[in-house]
Amino acid sequence: MRAERVTGSVAYHGEGPVWSQRWGGLRWVDMLAGDILSLDGDGTVRRRHVGDVAAAVRPRRDGGAVIAVERGFTLEDADGTLTPLAPAWSDDGVRMNEGGCDPDGRFWCGSMAYDRRPGGAAVYRLDPDRSVRRVLDGVTISNGLE
Repeated sequence: MRAERVTGSVAYHGEGPVWSQRWGGLRWVDMLAGDILSLDGDGTVRRRHVGDVAAAVRPRRDGGAVIAVERGFTLEDADGTLTPLAPAWSDDGVRMNEGGCDPDGRFWCGSMAYDRRPGGAAVYRLDPDRSVRRVLDGVTISNGLE
């Protein structure tokens, strides 16, 4: 197998590529731009602004996506409608950083302080009923949750 470049540079802080048949392709975030990018079959890259930060994106079972945004979560329905959930915290010095889903359909996402202060962040879990729980405190930079 050989990697091949399929686009020019399209993101400043691109992370978290995810392939889903429900989307018909690949999506990833341009984190600090607050955008979700998607790659169409013809090589076209589309960009959708979802907030000040777009930390992670994962497919939902019934279509659409769950998106980790600066201070919580936004749900995208299959028709593209965005529904922001209530912020998980109020400290504007902390943002979501990265996340992933578990086999039970829960979306786990960790945060980080903009100033990277030790213990200034946490890990959150969005459950299928749309409730958000803070599950781990004292995190510095949550990374690699897949």
